Amino acid sequence: MPTIQSVRAGEIPIDPEMRAVFAVFLTVEKARVEPFSTKSRFARFGANEIAIAASEGFISNRLDDGVFTNKWMITADGIEFLEEMAIELSGD
Repeated sequence: MPTIQSVRAGEIPIDPEMRAVFAVFLTVEKARVEPFSTKSRFARFGANEIAIAASEGFISNRLDDGVFTNKWMITADGIEFLEEMAIELSGD
């Protein structure tokens, strides 16, 4: 919890909701750069963020209709999400 002194020093409190969105952002970015196994250490530790990203259609393990793989990969919606978040995070 920020104190009055820390706010005066220029520290900006992080909104807990924004922290969750950022965690999903990092998960989707990981899937873009380095698709990860559904049973990897990253998948175990990031299960909640992966569930959100997959539910929103940002990542998928589907290659084609009825064809699935053991890797989480970014989708077209995920790329759009990253682009929108990059704009938000840049402050433009």
